Amino acid sequence: MLTLAEFELQYRGSSFPTRIRTSDEKQYVLKMRGAGNGAQSLMQEFIVNRTAALLGFSVPDAQVIDIPHGYPWRFGTDEFDDILQKSFGTNLGIEFIANAEALTAIAPLAEDARAFEEMLALDSFFRNFDRTELSQNFLIDRNRRIWLIDHGSCQFITTQPTDLPLELPKNHLFAHLPVRESESLAKLIAFDYLAVLREIPAEWFAATEMHFEQLEKMLEKRKTAFVNHFYE
Repeated sequence: MLTLAEFELQYRGSSFPTRIRTSDEKQYVLKMRGAGNGAQSLMQEFIVNRTAALLGFSVPDAQVIDIPHGYPWRFGTDEFDDILQKSFGTNLGIEFIANAEALTAIAPLAEDARAFEEMLALDSFFRNFDRTELSQNFLIDRNRRIWLIDHGSCQFITTQPTDLPLELPKNHLFAHLPVRESESLAKLIAFDYLAVLREIPAEWFAATEMHFEQLEKMLEKRKTAFVNHFYE
């Protein structure tokens, strides 16, 4: 687990995403447990980003970031400090992509077949409700590489995982496209999620009233649903 060393820059967003520097001198975008949708949003984004990064997708990696209890207020507004006070302990850090900016046109994405395939696979498997006309959530870096970001609104954590549709959510930017077989989707179906789930802090499980075994079963049922759709 990494430890917060210094706040550097706050970005727009209801979850108060903030660029930080950690104890190992690396930069991350911090999402605090005391903001937004709380621990479940952090858990969802951690699973999606960590899985995707381990599979080599164009998605920033995720790490657990510790904010030490009593960390002094050195940054931001009273509202920011209030959220900080509610977030001592484990939070979410997303790998900071240097020299990247928001992608505002779809054309470069259409030209990047790999990123497009990865996006369709991730967003259908994990039910991403936050890839819309208003919040496309793509970055492009100086090497013209496209990155997929902001997966806290992926809604695959549910008590009825077998009832989840396979297709993209109706509000999705590419909802008109049918769910399709791809190398990226096959990797998600074959992936062993246990190692990623073991990295989730107990604090998040307690806050969401979830159990490790429940989450494991949800993902296994999701995998089975896709296998049955394509291969039976």
